[in-house]
Amino acid sequence: MRAKMVLAALAAVVEIAAFGGVTVGADGSVRIDGDRHGMNWMLAEGQYPFVTKDCVLGAAKCGEGFKAAFKAVPLGDGDVETVWTFTNTTDAPRALGKFEIMLPFNDNYPSSKECVYRRCNAHIWAGGDVAWIAGIRMGGEAPHLGWVMTEGNLSGYEIHGRDDPKAKSNARGVIGLTGVVDPKPGGHMIAPGEAWTVKGRFFAHGGWDDFKAKLLDLGGVWVEADKYVAEVGEKIMVSSDFINAEAQRRREKKEVSFEKPGEYRVEIEAGGKKTFAEVLVVNGFKELVKRRMDFYIEKQRYRNPDDPRNGALLCYDNETEKMLPQWETDHFVADMNEGRERLGMGVALAEMRYRLDVAEDYARFVRTALQEENYRTWGEWTPRKWHRIYNYAWVARLYFDMYEATLKIEYLDHGVGTVRAFARSKKDEGALRFYVIDMPIRQSLALLKKAGRTDEAAELEGYFRKMCDNYIAAGLFVPKSEVNYEQSIIAPAANSLVEFYLATSERKYLDGALALMPAVEAFNGRQPSWHLNDIAIRHWDGYWFGKRKMFGDTFPHYWSDITADLFGNLAEATGDETYLRRARAICKANLGLLTEDGRGGCAYLYPDAVDGRDGKFLDPMANDQDWAIVFASRRLDELK
Repeated sequence: MRAKMVLAALAAVVEIAAFGGVTVGADGSVRIDGDRHGMNWMLAEGQYPFVTKDCVLGAAKCGEGFKAAFKAVPLGDGDVETVWTFTNTTDAPRALGKFEIMLPFNDNYPSSKECVYRRCNAHIWAGGDVAWIAGIRMGGEAPHLGWVMTEGNLSGYEIHGRDDPKAKSNARGVIGLTGVVDPKPGGHMIAPGEAWTVKGRFFAHGGWDDFKAKLLDLGGVWVEADKYVAEVGEKIMVSSDFINAEAQRRREKKEVSFEKPGEYRVEIEAGGKKTFAEVLVVNGFKELVKRRMDFYIEKQRYRNPDDPRNGALLCYDNETEKMLPQWETDHFVADMNEGRERLGMGVALAEMRYRLDVAEDYARFVRTALQEENYRTWGEWTPRKWHRIYNYAWVARLYFDMYEATLKIEYLDHGVGTVRAFARSKKDEGALRFYVIDMPIRQSLALLKKAGRTDEAAELEGYFRKMCDNYIAAGLFVPKSEVNYEQSIIAPAANSLVEFYLATSERKYLDGALALMPAVEAFNGRQPSWHLNDIAIRHWDGYWFGKRKMFGDTFPHYWSDITADLFGNLAEATGDETYLRRARAICKANLGLLTEDGRGGCAYLYPDAVDGRDGKFLDPMANDQDWAIVFASRRLDELK
């Protein structure tokens, strides 16, 4: 049935005096009283070209024969109740079918200063009888805004507006939660003049613990598992918290295990509600990784002794069963060339100490085809128009890993040369203000000192010190990069600071990292799903690196492992083992980008749909997901 949009009038605004009370404006704005930043937690009409009146809070989609209406009702405790009704306007019973309610949380990236105070990360869960969105201010400063469904059923979500050229990587789009009311014959029919209702509650909260407490007070069920990714036969414990009719908090537990690999929905009944958790089961983590590396050695290794690119590891299209040598096509796609993020395949071989003959061949390709004699590093062999500064850290990591694996001194030389070229690659030490990903700070300094090359260790330490001092000086207000503000700017900065602390024991660098942690953790959700739990929000990688060229939430995406690496280092720096457990869980989730047959895909598009295109799929392009192996190799004992 073709859906149509119906915009409902908003209820009149009633000011709420108490701090932390929520006010919904007639224009669809939502603000928290007393918020010193005056943030509007919803997208405003005209804020972006794709934010029309059909997208603001209060809008809804439903099938023909139904009329949608919305009202926002201020409550005495400072919360605001939201009520969507879908009324049957015909003279016969009808099934509502699919419907959608717009909850356009203000999740986008204009600049770091704007993001830190006046934008939020929206963590979405549509779990049947239990649905919620936890808005967390991007800088991590409370108060935050939550929404919990109190009546109805919501089973998914869609994203709108990503096709707009003004959205691209810097706007997550418009969030709409969806449900389906028995469209099948014999299902739930709505009588003429009667309505289906979805109710929810906006409230201010102080963070995840406060959000959970409020959800329970409103009759919700909080579901969590002791693990979301497990091996075949491994037990998973799923817990459900709720408040019973006697106003007592209860916890029920359900233990499950599965004998075949795959993704499973664990059905939950608790507190009078039906909901679920999403878990992933693999045959074995070590076997999964080995199959993947064997696959790309066999299928993605370019072999032509007469070509300078001999030994390169390339993208692979799982649908056409072909490697993707971009130089043989009629267009040049930098994000699918023979360099850049594809370096993750070679680094994975080196860090896993797997097929070092292939790794050495790959290192030769990198040194001769991607670098000049002075170690200037390119993103591709030709036309060499992409001097992308990210590449230096990854190439340096490859060389230092190869030195550890082989003890061949040439790799130590190449690593030093690459870091030196990085530091000097921009005028006035500009490179040392760049937020580089996975720079081998501690590794390089330790290896040089152990080899007795103290002068070079001091040189590199000087570069890293200036870089980290720049990060501390900027604090939360990070500079724009390929995306204006994102997890893979701020998390690598925090990680570099922790690594430098671990290398030098200078406390100011750990303190600098800890100051960034509220913003880093604001990206991570707590939904009961292996796709979402502690996985940082990212929503552009499927477009740049995938075959389907789709923007939209990518859960998981391997760069969320940057946060795992940070958590692992923090565990070592602080002694807090909670960070290590979280690091391991994130790494296991990102191994879900690898498939049992060794293929894998670069990103999983999680929403049900993005601008009308179906989601819920692993992109068929095996591109850069092997960084998941790199990070997992550092944290998972199961791979040893």
